[in-house]
Amino acid sequence: MARNQYGMGSIKVRKNRKGQPTSYYCRYKTDRSPTFPYNKSGKEQAERWLRERTHEVVDQTYVPIAERHNFGEIVPAFLEKQQERTKWKGRKSIQQTRLDEFTTHLTKFYEQLEVKTPAGKMRLYDVKLTDIDLGMIHDIASKLRVAKETEKTALNWYGTFTSVVKFAAANPKLSGLKINPCLNAGISWDTKTRAVDAEQDLPDREKLTPDYVSWIIRNAETLRSKALFALASTTGLRQSEIRALQWSNLDLENQRVHVRQTINKDGKIAVVKTTAGERHSANALPLPHEVTAILREYWLSCGKPNNRFVFPNPNNALTFVSNTDAWRDELDRLAFAFVGLRHARKSNPHAMLVYCNDKLLASYSGANAKASAFAAHGADRVKFHWLRHFYASMLIHQNTPTQDITRLMGHSSIQETERTYNFWLPKKQYDDYAANVVSEMNL
Repeated sequence: MARNQYGMGSIKVRKNRKGQPTSYYCRYKTDRSPTFPYNKSGKEQAERWLRERTHEVVDQTYVPIAERHNFGEIVPAFLEKQQERTKWKGRKSIQQTRLDEFTTHLTKFYEQLEVKTPAGKMRLYDVKLTDIDLGMIHDIASKLRVAKETEKTALNWYGTFTSVVKFAAANPKLSGLKINPCLNAGISWDTKTRAVDAEQDLPDREKLTPDYVSWIIRNAETLRSKALFALASTTGLRQSEIRALQWSNLDLENQRVHVRQTINKDGKIAVVKTTAGERHSANALPLPHEVTAILREYWLSCGKPNNRFVFPNPNNALTFVSNTDAWRDELDRLAFAFVGLRHARKSNPHAMLVYCNDKLLASYSGANAKASAFAAHGADRVKFHWLRHFYASMLIHQNTPTQDITRLMGHSSIQETERTYNFWLPKKQYDDYAANVVSEMNL
């Protein structure tokens, strides 16, 4: 249903077979108005009917009581709505995690945050929703950049604010907010000057060894997982590119994989975002012979499909994978199996059990249960995106030129490669340069 100046609803024009307009009628949710004549008077009658349905006053203004709602007054309704979503059976654990994250952000940062208003500094919870403008949004974003260590964390906390405002805009009768002001904010996050934290953004190169990665591939639970992990660790494809990969993009005879589409943030298939490098010019990456053999075996086990996704959705073979939690969970199980243990989850998503030969060793709970279990039993955790970093580290270890690494990784520029893998790249030695400067000087 399209939005207009009267809220959720629309005024439609009825046409005859020749395409000529004959009358007006309105639709609001499931209600439908009678037919009005196609003239100025009929359009006014349609607008009056729509105003009565949306409970708005005549001068196109919302109910004055709703305009008095502050940001802090809409937060409980927002959290209550999130709590209702946790009742969904399929994604209960994910929704509960998001609810805990929203609650933490709103109580630890936004509840004490002060913003600039025409009347001076004011606590965000006391600001009217109708007074939130672009200047206030940019002020919140700048304070998040200062308070949070990384751009990723700041963007995550900013997402909580936008979620609350979006909820308010979707419920105009409750909040009085007519349009979501965050849609036109145009926040740009500075990622070029951000220093990369090795421990936070990249795995430890000593733990993610070739022997460990090859063991994970050999001991994958299914042939599908074996092909998935082998492809990710030997081509450096992103998760979104693997999810959108089709059998028509794999040239097993010539040992090439063509990267032509990806999954964008809206969950739709789009062209690859890289505008430079091998992936855009040739759209082909080399495949090792061993990986080609695994993919050919997996292709035969799937019944020789054509023009379908290589790793389709388990529930619908015609669509791509919408959730990669199964990939991450299998990597966690393999990490514990590497040290001779087995782990399982309780009904609580923040709890883990560790077994040895079907005997319970320990139980962990809380927000850091997974990290505590990995650290206590010496298991080296592997995130799926780390397989892409492993591919880059192997290229660097083989003294591959940085320009070629940029092309193979699909980075937009050499600067992006150097910024991401700065501490892995070999450091230049300038001692000889300094000696040559004074070699012919009599000092």
